[in-house]
Amino acid sequence: MEAVKGQRIFLSFAATDHPRVMPLSNWLLEQGFELSTGDDVTSDKSREQLDLIQKANFFLACLTQDSLDEHGKIEKKIKRELNLLWKGTDNEAFVIPVRLEACEIPETLQAFQHVDVFQSEDFPALLDQLLAGIERRRQLREAFPDFLTGAKSLPDTELDSEEGIDGPSDPLSVSAWHVDILRLLAGKREYSLERLGDVEEYIEVNIAEADDPSEARVAFETALEKVIQTWQPSILDEHVNQTYMLELLTRYSLESGREKVIAFAWTLKRALGREPVADAERLKDLYESALVAIENYHVTPPEPTRKTWTSYQTYIELLQEDLSSTDFCGYALKRLVELKEKSLEHEEIKNLINQNPKNLVPLIQLMLDPVRQSATTPRLMEIYIICLEGGDKLEREFETAVVTCGGELRRDDQEVPQICINQTCFDLPEEFASLYYAITLPRANQEGLETDKKMEAAAAAAASTGRSWPSTDE
Repeated sequence: MEAVKGQRIFLSFAATDHPRVMPLSNWLLEQGFELSTGDDVTSDKSREQLDLIQKANFFLACLTQDSLDEHGKIEKKIKRELNLLWKGTDNEAFVIPVRLEACEIPETLQAFQHVDVFQSEDFPALLDQLLAGIERRRQLREAFPDFLTGAKSLPDTELDSEEGIDGPSDPLSVSAWHVDILRLLAGKREYSLERLGDVEEYIEVNIAEADDPSEARVAFETALEKVIQTWQPSILDEHVNQTYMLELLTRYSLESGREKVIAFAWTLKRALGREPVADAERLKDLYESALVAIENYHVTPPEPTRKTWTSYQTYIELLQEDLSSTDFCGYALKRLVELKEKSLEHEEIKNLINQNPKNLVPLIQLMLDPVRQSATTPRLMEIYIICLEGGDKLEREFETAVVTCGGELRRDDQEVPQICINQTCFDLPEEFASLYYAITLPRANQEGLETDKKMEAAAAAAASTGRSWPSTDE
């Protein structure tokens, strides 16, 4: 097969799976691919393996039950070979997890599109993915020959441009848009993005300036679909600006990107969960962008049948884990309530506040959001009572959260406290009055007793030195 001529594949598999890999290996050789494995190494193992892997166009990680331990972690041999792949700076291998039987995909590989080859009849499905990778690489080289070598220089047209912006050579052509999106993701449109502000503006300006904007939009979305199909959402892929890719998926939420962006979010979350975390701030920004991109796929609660989809369940698991995160708890709470995956009953509210006081801000915001028709005084004051019960520190957290939401808590000398937000004041509802006074009066009495004791101690100290202590009447 002419298309595969010169294409090299590195096969990575557990030692115990060698007999099961042989039929696939023989079939790939018959198709014309060049193959190498860790078994081809003779002398300096790590160096020779690194050389074999860096020369490969594809890295196939063959997975079975035997290649995973009881915790779902990948087998040591495959892990070592993957580490060599990612250690290299000059490699251009596309990673494809290949399942030889039904088994879990380990975290390390969940961001990559896998292929099932349980039987020999399934081999053509792998070939299709390999051919797609070959075509993507051809298009990348055609678009900018220095792309895969890591060079990031800008075309002269961008450096010299003062008025116009770069864009697809023909906005009505799918292939022209495809090349331009690849250039965008490779960092070849920085000048234009700096002038326009963001990726969406760049796309919309180019569409608007086309002879037929409607046709240009169809061509762009078709091209983006092709890019998504071959996108490998790995934090280790330095050839693609993943932030730009997430911005595209946020604005143009094509269905084909759903599973990939969710898998990417999991990869980022697991990376952030490891200690120490290199480049943590960049990973946090990417994770936040991934969450925003996923939100566009699930703006409202899905139909009951879609709630069982793996991608949706995975998204909910992400949000539930984030409830205990300092950085993302507020966003996660807001989303879970919007998707009706979490209620705001009294015990639930109390648990959320006790779990993380930072949940107060999103809780108050949710209570005040008219879209959900939950901006009721009782619910807002219910949160206040819970915080009063939690003590002075939690009460201060509540007051800070109210200020963050644009309001203030007024107590002063009024008989009933008020919360004022956006010039609207809420009195404490009657049903909470007894609770409020049951909490605050003993506290006030205790504070008064402590003040009296301090006054008595000060008077005694003054008397012992022969100095008089001013009376309260003075």
